[in-house]
Amino acid sequence: MEYGKRCMTSEEFAAWLQAQQNEDKNVLHVWSQFQADGVTLIKLVEYGIECMSPELLWTWLRTHNNEQRNVLHLCAEYQEDGETLLKLVEHTKEFVSREVFGEWLQTKDMNGWNTMHLCALHQSDEATLLKLVEYGKESMTSEVVGLWLQARGNNGENVLHLCACMSFVQYVADESSRSRSEAAELLVDDNLADWNLLDYCSPHQTIGGTLLKLVEYGNECMTSEVFGKWLQEKTMHGSNVLHVSAKCLRDGETLLQLIEYSTRYMTVDMVGAWLQAQSNDGWNVLHFCARFQPDGRTLLKFVEYGRQYMTREVFGGWLQAQGNDGSNVLHFCSGRASYGGTLLILVEHGRRCLTTADFGAWLQAQTIEDGSILHLCAQFQREKGMLERLVDYGKQCMTGEDFGAWLRAQTGEGNVLLLCKEHQDRGTYEKLVEYGKQCMTSEDFWAWLREQCDEDWITDQ
Repeated sequence: MEYGKRCMTSEEFAAWLQAQQNEDKNVLHVWSQFQADGVTLIKLVEYGIECMSPELLWTWLRTHNNEQRNVLHLCAEYQEDGETLLKLVEHTKEFVSREVFGEWLQTKDMNGWNTMHLCALHQSDEATLLKLVEYGKESMTSEVVGLWLQARGNNGENVLHLCACMSFVQYVADESSRSRSEAAELLVDDNLADWNLLDYCSPHQTIGGTLLKLVEYGNECMTSEVFGKWLQEKTMHGSNVLHVSAKCLRDGETLLQLIEYSTRYMTVDMVGAWLQAQSNDGWNVLHFCARFQPDGRTLLKFVEYGRQYMTREVFGGWLQAQGNDGSNVLHFCSGRASYGGTLLILVEHGRRCLTTADFGAWLQAQTIEDGSILHLCAQFQREKGMLERLVDYGKQCMTGEDFGAWLRAQTGEGNVLLLCKEHQDRGTYEKLVEYGKQCMTSEDFWAWLREQCDEDWITDQ
């Protein structure tokens, strides 16, 4: 490159730098995408500054390839050290107007992503994203910054959605032997967070502070109405920032800070709608918390918010909400051994706000594959007396016929009696048998026992 600079005139060298080859790429596009050496990329820009007029230089930096990406987009994705991207931004700020610079930051590629979106997904240092936003705040009006933060990709994702799942990108890259960019693409293609490696991720994530800072920035430059709508925005998969955060940010604290901060500036109706929102799978934030948060504290805190911001009727409906597979929040709690205490507290909340009939229906609800909460508790809950207490709740609110049907319900693993025999102590098993004997006809009762083939028990009786 230095040799070319020495043997050409400034005009010839400038033309050489600007030349576009296959896929409409110039040397900046190629170097930023395929060379890890950010120092050389910045040197190329400095060469351009030396031999081009400001107008020509600006045209060069704005030039995009056939994917509508300019050097800023490519640098944000492929130069993952952060320093290269920030130096590129700093160099550019020196010779263009604030208005033009702001437009450059807002430019979208063919996926609908601007540099901020790409930075949120691909930069290894989360401080890079905040620094980029600060540059934007310096060059744009408050109104324009608000629009920039609200910008959505073609799949509906805004910077908050991407930021919430950003902390897992490097983990996925390491575990799957992929580059960071490939890992980010996997996460986005798979519903921003629906990657099976996430189930094994460390709960110690640092991106939460970045997410909260972005929310603060948004609040500073948006009206309350616009701010509320921004937080409620969904991706094409129906996920809002609460859903993605509940799934990806396993510390729980960030999620609670997010809703605590946001509710100060949202109307009661907005908060209620935000909490009730369901993804395309039919899950609301309670489902996501119960499935992915490491303990029940976060879930119960959200339940408290629900009671505060919803009418009793709406709150009850929120607790009862079922995903597309029939699962409600009780199923997720029942299937996690550490959520036993949380499950009972949640059931008590439901008992207080639901009618007797609705409460019974909530307990009886079955998923497509796993059955009711009785089946899941029998399999996964080991705390003594847990299953018996749930059965007592059912006995109090159901008719004898419904209660018997609840006990007799089958899954692919068998009925609750069989699961109890395999996973619970004998005392719990015998208590269930006694309950069944009280509420079933003799014919149904003996058929129930035969389903789990306890010939010794049948003989004793």
